Amino acid sequence: VALMGALLVLVFRNSPGRPPPTPGTGMAAAQAPAGSAGMPDLASLTPREQFDRLYNRVMQAAEGGDANTVTTFMPMALMAYQQLSDSVRDADARYHAAMLKLHSDDAAGALALADTILTENPKHLFGYVIRGNAAKWQQDQGALSSAYREFLQHYDAEVDAKRPEYGHHQTLLDGFRQEAGAAGG
Repeated sequence: VALMGALLVLVFRNSPGRPPPTPGTGMAAAQAPAGSAGMPDLASLTPREQFDRLYNRVMQAAEGGDANTVTTFMPMALMAYQQLSDSVRDADARYHAAMLKLHSDDAAGALALADTILTENPKHLFGYVIRGNAAKWQQDQGALSSAYREFLQHYDAEVDAKRPEYGHHQTLLDGFRQEAGAAGG
């Protein structure tokens, strides 16, 4: 815990007063919380907020091609996820962790998180998005087609469920839906 605290102090001490701007359509833009302002006092962050901040930092760096930042903060972000209590590891946190795992070349770990999401809710769209991204990462066209098909099969009913995490990731879901439709999902 002390090591994690020290690492987080370094993260936030080296962070600018506000998060860097992101393009309107990339992965980091779809993930960044709306209205995030300056960095809050580290002591005021919950473990989930710490994980989310590290996740956003890694994804923005990945989108910007900053391999050094990704390499530096990826282990901290994954450690922050591991330290979350089970009650906080919802589908949204698992989705974030799966994307981190994909960026650290751990497709099997990402797929395990997709399976966990789909075990808890067999129609949850994030499970299919993770499977699709893992399939792209592994260049597995059959698995990608299956992920697209299942995503589209459940899309309307799941969107009607109005899950809060879907609202936070609407750009991501819209993009994956467009890809699935274009691929003949």
